[in-house]
Amino acid sequence: MAFTSVDSYRFINRICVGAMTQIWHGFNTQLDIPVAIRMPIDELKQDRKTLSLLRHEYSIGKDIHHEKIVKMHDFLMKDGEQMIVMEWLPFRGLHEILREGLDSYGWRVPQIMLDISESVSFFNSLGWVHCDLSPGVFMVEEETNETKLIEFPFARRRSGGWARLFGAGDVPQHGRYLSPEQIRGEALDQRSDTYSLACVLFEIATGVPPYPGSNFNELIHQHLNLPVPFADSVNSQVTPEFSRLLNRAMSKRACDRPAATVDFFNLLKETRIFKRTPARPSKNA
Repeated sequence: MAFTSVDSYRFINRICVGAMTQIWHGFNTQLDIPVAIRMPIDELKQDRKTLSLLRHEYSIGKDIHHEKIVKMHDFLMKDGEQMIVMEWLPFRGLHEILREGLDSYGWRVPQIMLDISESVSFFNSLGWVHCDLSPGVFMVEEETNETKLIEFPFARRRSGGWARLFGAGDVPQHGRYLSPEQIRGEALDQRSDTYSLACVLFEIATGVPPYPGSNFNELIHQHLNLPVPFADSVNSQVTPEFSRLLNRAMSKRACDRPAATVDFFNLLKETRIFKRTPARPSKNA
């Protein structure tokens, strides 16, 4: 990056780099507040599809006001580069926390699950299907465990088939959380997000994803053909009622899942996750 500031925003340091975008810690000199600035990685800064997804994401996010979804403040352009200015979150990525192991993060699970489900439920209530839910799109505040949805570049309205919504190369390729109807290129509604959300919650509760495929083709075969796993068979501390709720939400047929994400969220609020609430590890441990 050849510049250190754009308009009233000053770049401080780059804090993370993903497959498509990078995030910088920045500062709004006019309002005297820290911000986060997300832009394509250097290799994709002129890539039309990446820039289109970034603009699309901002067009959605600028009008969303919810405490569990990141606030998007501004869209900047300079020297052909484009970027989203977001609220600064002194949080950690959920995917980073999961790598520490269930013994380390188990005490965080109830709050994280409720916040994740609330954010997706609200996002769906606006008429959007996220289409790419994974631990990588959430961030967690380490003391309170408040969790926010921070990305939704692939979001689409509830209509049309998967193949019609995305061009070649635009479909999320990790495959670990894709619903069967997404894989088949069928029309999507929020029940597809409910499936993906349940896959994420399964991984949070057990420490492993529901399907163990090591590549995209293996994963889509497993999502389409393997029996839906029960979380309590992987982690004996998971309650049978929570395991059944996840199992229903991960049904192969959308019609067998809760009708709306808010229905899943309401059921989750009434369901005990663990037989015994995990204690927070000692800082001296």
